Amino acid sequence: MRILFFSGADQKYGTFHSSIQLLEWLHRTDSAVEFIVVTQQYGPLNNWCKENGYENYVIPYRYCVYYPPTNNIVKTLKHGFKLLVVTISNINAMRKIEKMGLLENVDLIHTNINRDLIGEMLSRKYGIPNVTYLREFSRAHFHLLPIYKNQIKFMNDNSCRFIAISEAVKKDWIEYGIDADKIEIIYDGVDTDKYRIKEPSKDNNNLKLVMCGAIYEGKGQFELLKAAGKLIHQGYDIYVDFYGEGVDADYYAVIDKFVESENLSDYVRFNGFINNINDVFEEYDVGVICSKAEGFGLVTVEYLLSGLAVVASDTGANPELLGNGEYGYLYHLGDIDALRETILDLFMKKEAGISLKESAEYAKEKYTIRKTAKDLINLYVSIGENT
Repeated sequence: MRILFFSGADQKYGTFHSSIQLLEWLHRTDSAVEFIVVTQQYGPLNNWCKENGYENYVIPYRYCVYYPPTNNIVKTLKHGFKLLVVTISNINAMRKIEKMGLLENVDLIHTNINRDLIGEMLSRKYGIPNVTYLREFSRAHFHLLPIYKNQIKFMNDNSCRFIAISEAVKKDWIEYGIDADKIEIIYDGVDTDKYRIKEPSKDNNNLKLVMCGAIYEGKGQFELLKAAGKLIHQGYDIYVDFYGEGVDADYYAVIDKFVESENLSDYVRFNGFINNINDVFEEYDVGVICSKAEGFGLVTVEYLLSGLAVVASDTGANPELLGNGEYGYLYHLGDIDALRETILDLFMKKEAGISLKESAEYAKEKYTIRKTAKDLINLYVSIGENT
């Protein structure tokens, strides 16, 4: 089977890492599957493809969503400009794909993120089945809007299947208009062999928290800072490390100023983006997610696999991934006091030692990349048998 794989997404974050693991394990699961990988710009994924023998190309197609300004006049102008640029770019990308012969003997198109329409456009023109991944909520976090008026109908008409990475994402897209009968749930998987459960810390006089993710309002770093700050001022030794690139300069400036004004600099660090984040998890006791809407939350699973206590907001897929609180601690999004009480509870429990092996085993069984690859191969095969 020959599959044209549009990777999509920035090559630093969850979707990029999911792409690498997915491609690697799909090949391990069924070596007869051949992938042609297409990225929008050259980056680490292309280097990885070259190193591992995957055919790959850079073709500058565009996302079919945009962030709308609040001013209606500016919004109208921006929408018109984006509509023109996206349409021309994607038409040119299709022509380039055709000219390069990338569609020859292709059995299936895999569109790896719902912001792209290039797979659907090619499917409509050539009749090649297209599978579209629904990796994020329809308009959460960035409040992105579709470029085209009938974009959902176009997606429904030109995708034979949609893959939702969680029940929460599936429900959201059904409400937005995606055909429920076409949606399959396949959880993102993690290469569980790369993680080891940390030993309980011998220092019970402090609690070390870690939060991973790009720094912008939707991730909720400020929420954690406020909760931890209250405990620090009450005399508790709580330390917070953030890992992730600052993608919203204004938001980063606000939280940085808060750290300075509240005299938290000795307790809070911003470490930027690093590769192989799992290598540092053994330094921490608690992994925190304060996001408004995580479609899956790869780092949530990574926390669990590393034996960290997980504290998460009760939004998006967080409750789902944590077994509705059985394998982690949920608090109501925006309730700073509830988050503070949860962190304090973990501080107090640490003295007795927190055993999280059961949570790690749960994650290892349910969210392994082996299962993801197997489920996806089975879906590919079923599509091939019915076309």
